[in-house]
Amino acid sequence: MASDDLDLSTGDPNRGDSASERRQRRRASRTKTASDTNRETGTEFTDSEVRRQLARAFDGLARGREAKPDPELAAAIREESDAMTEGFVTLTENVKPLRLPLMIVLNLLITLQAFGRVGGILWGRFVAWRNARAVAREDVTFEGDHGVPITNE
Repeated sequence: MASDDLDLSTGDPNRGDSASERRQRRRASRTKTASDTNRETGTEFTDSEVRRQLARAFDGLARGREAKPDPELAAAIREESDAMTEGFVTLTENVKPLRLPLMIVLNLLITLQAFGRVGGILWGRFVAWRNARAVAREDVTFEGDHGVPITNE
């Protein structure tokens, strides 16, 4: 082996590092990015993140109730959302393991609300298209029978 070649089994010859020292440095660099590892465990969701997600979820629920004829529930959600948010934040502040499941449920709820809203619009358009097509088909059948309506008798 030439003197210029790097022996990967021993590391950089100028650094004099052993494999175990390199592993320790890698572990140390991983722990420096604690926010990433804490995201996985859910212990580093800040109070403001939880509040923001809860506000989005409650706002989506209230908008959903307003879209349906239930203004009383929508008003109650809007009025009580601050108290419910503070209760969840305080609870998850005291019991940290609850924060990750709460954030998962909130993210799932917000996603389902978004898909539900888009899905509802698409479903309504499909039903309107289908009804218009059925009416057009009835008109063609009615005209094809020279004004004699079709009965199911």
